[in-house]
Amino acid sequence: MKTFLIHSVWLFALAIPATAQTTLFEDDFTSGLAAWTADPAWYWAGPTDPCVDQSQPPGGSSAMARMGDQGCTFLNAPGTPVFLTMSMPVPIPQHADAPMLQYDSFTDSELCNGWDFHYVDISTDGGVTWNQLGEDCSNQAIWHEVSMDLSSYAGDAIQIRFQFWAIDAVDNTGLGWLIDDVRITTAPCSVENYCVAAPNSASSTGAVMGSTGTTSLQLNNFALTVRDAPPSQFAVIFYGPYRDQTPIASGYLCVFADSSGFHRLLPGGQFDANGSLDWPVDFTMPSNPAATILAGTNWNFQCWYRDNMAGLNTSNFTDGLSVTFCE
Repeated sequence: MKTFLIHSVWLFALAIPATAQTTLFEDDFTSGLAAWTADPAWYWAGPTDPCVDQSQPPGGSSAMARMGDQGCTFLNAPGTPVFLTMSMPVPIPQHADAPMLQYDSFTDSELCNGWDFHYVDISTDGGVTWNQLGEDCSNQAIWHEVSMDLSSYAGDAIQIRFQFWAIDAVDNTGLGWLIDDVRITTAPCSVENYCVAAPNSASSTGAVMGSTGTTSLQLNNFALTVRDAPPSQFAVIFYGPYRDQTPIASGYLCVFADSSGFHRLLPGGQFDANGSLDWPVDFTMPSNPAATILAGTNWNFQCWYRDNMAGLNTSNFTDGLSVTFCE
């Protein structure tokens, strides 16, 4: 992708953060412990398990992993930790934004007082070595959500394990440790319109940017669209890292360039007889290093096009489309 300079303007605003999440791994245990390797003390607690009813799980949850025994207590041997271990590594993208481990937890034992431990461990070498990611000390005998930061593991393939350690045989009459809805997420992928689409010869509300497909780089099915533009006119789609809203020609420049200028999708395009344009973006094609679209990055797109209004040859712009891309 080559770069070109359209107009020099002052920086208006950085892209607004997106609001959704991308899920890299999720298990609500409705299919049992298929995604895990479980020590004997950990087992699948399904809808008919009487111990699940005692914990009063939220949201009608009917399946989970539980460390305990069939008598709704736990009898872990003193000094012997027991593990629930993720079977397969989950890759965290190198450019992932705010990756997190989250899970729902119910802990009914001695808690974080040197007697019973509820550790969450992490491995980046296929389970050969483990480091402690955190300890679940939030609440006792209450369902709660736990979140742990994975930012330092971006670019790694990780495995998670839950480690329960009773230390001794005293006060081992609670339900134990119940785990549900384990997920690994990253910050959002999103598509958002912004700025102004000025009227053109075909539409009083202007030409509008849009998209089809997904923002996943791996799926590689993302396409930009333009609608309500002047039929058969020529157009150029360009992008940059910042937002703007500066009057120019018959419309508004909605993208602010970086130090290397604007980045153009080549070749140019032409609207069809309905004033529409569909532009697939092939992420496998080489691009300008300054404009490389990576997972977790945000880019702002706009279309510049020819027009003829009131007998005058001029040019105009669509509104802007802000896109945050995912792995």
